[in-house]
Amino acid sequence: MSYISLCPSRWHVFIAVIGACVMMSTTSAVAASTNVNLRVEGGVTTLFEGVVTTDTNVPDGEYACNGPSPTSALFDMTQNTGIAFAATWWPGIDDYGIDQIGSDIAGSTNGGYVYWNLWVNNEYSNVGGCQVVLNASDTTLWFYGGTSIKGVLSISAPSKVK
Repeated sequence: MSYISLCPSRWHVFIAVIGACVMMSTTSAVAASTNVNLRVEGGVTTLFEGVVTTDTNVPDGEYACNGPSPTSALFDMTQNTGIAFAATWWPGIDDYGIDQIGSDIAGSTNGGYVYWNLWVNNEYSNVGGCQVVLNASDTTLWFYGGTSIKGVLSISAPSKVK
């Protein structure tokens, strides 16, 4: 007699578990990449505006974002375009601080402090870029500025005009 004929109920459980594992791994692979809208405004010019396909890529590969994120989108864009990029992991906030995009470097300048601001879907993000999980077609804006920024300009129009 075989084990399967003695314990048919266990065999069905085994098949169900294997099936669930296959479905979860397939779902994860499909959900890993997301297309998002990314705009990067430097100190004097737009550095990038377009759609970026991103997942959980991060600058040093040591720390992972929670999913497709503004930081991973920014990192993927700079890898694909060759735009200079630097970031530092800050353990106290469990996220990256963006140090440089293009020639714009965060830090003291002309008596003030400038840094890379993050807005997602036209709202200021009060958490770091790795802590925001982006969905398809979300809009991410990184811009170089100080603490006096009160809002950002957003314009939309229909794709067709009669």
